[in-house]
Amino acid sequence: MSIPVLTDEHVSQLDYQDVVGWMQGAFQSHAEGTLDAPARVNSKLTNGEFSFTIGAQTSDNPCMGFRVYDLAHLRSPTRSEVTAVFDSRDGSLTGIVTGKLLGAVRTGAIGGVAISCLSKSNANILALLGTGLQARTQLRAACAVRHFHEIRVYSRNAANRNAFREEMSEHVPVDLTLVNEPEQAVRDADVVICATTSTQPVIKTSWLKKGVHLNNIGPKFKAAHELPKDTYEQIPLLVTDSLKQLNAFGDAFVLSDTPHHDRIGTLATMLGESATQSQNDQDSSLFISVGLAGTEVVLAQRMFESQLK
Repeated sequence: MSIPVLTDEHVSQLDYQDVVGWMQGAFQSHAEGTLDAPARVNSKLTNGEFSFTIGAQTSDNPCMGFRVYDLAHLRSPTRSEVTAVFDSRDGSLTGIVTGKLLGAVRTGAIGGVAISCLSKSNANILALLGTGLQARTQLRAACAVRHFHEIRVYSRNAANRNAFREEMSEHVPVDLTLVNEPEQAVRDADVVICATTSTQPVIKTSWLKKGVHLNNIGPKFKAAHELPKDTYEQIPLLVTDSLKQLNAFGDAFVLSDTPHHDRIGTLATMLGESATQSQNDQDSSLFISVGLAGTEVVLAQRMFESQLK
């Protein structure tokens, strides 16, 4: 029996509104206790470090599986990942997804869920810091859930900014405004996405308007953090996708051993409360993206379902 194999070509054809919807469904399953999402497991080797995320969905079309990739070569242009999906009713292998896009699209879509849940529905201005793969998927997911009238893009390298605008212009509904300084992007923005690899803060908290929503995609550790520590401390509403993964970071996490750590809620809980909560227009929110295990498996399962239709 041949095993279906999907690649980056298939992932690149996904509709981001579909993917964000699938991820929102996964978080609702997590809130209902029908998505198993343990913290990832890392295994160091002599010449690499494998990271395994595993998960299982026990509700619609029950499935289980894993995603594995090499942490030591995250910036390699030839790196790849493997996501395997099994039918949890009989243990049969549904299929495999290879390439480097699935995890990034999943992370982008979760960022879209966070923006949909936590940002103001009338958000007009988006600031995007970073022009890498994660910035690309975050931008497309953000535009799938909000109708931005202005999108400002900053990265340290002007050539990267120009290439980013050229590539992404066909995927977003408005022209991208390239800026030379991060403050130019962030001032008065309704939504700020930080998707950098910077080990030092790329913004200042004083630049943020009241009621802003931020997505923190890049580093969030004591030794390396793309946001200032006082941003985490001053934002009233802190939310993550996985407390288990956040706690697995231990003392390395930027807010460990502080009272602010205990303020962090989960996106699944916020989705459950979104129908009844009335967030003050002056309240700011911060989504701390760490990766909810099992969501890659759910996304891959949805892809295989679509292929069979």
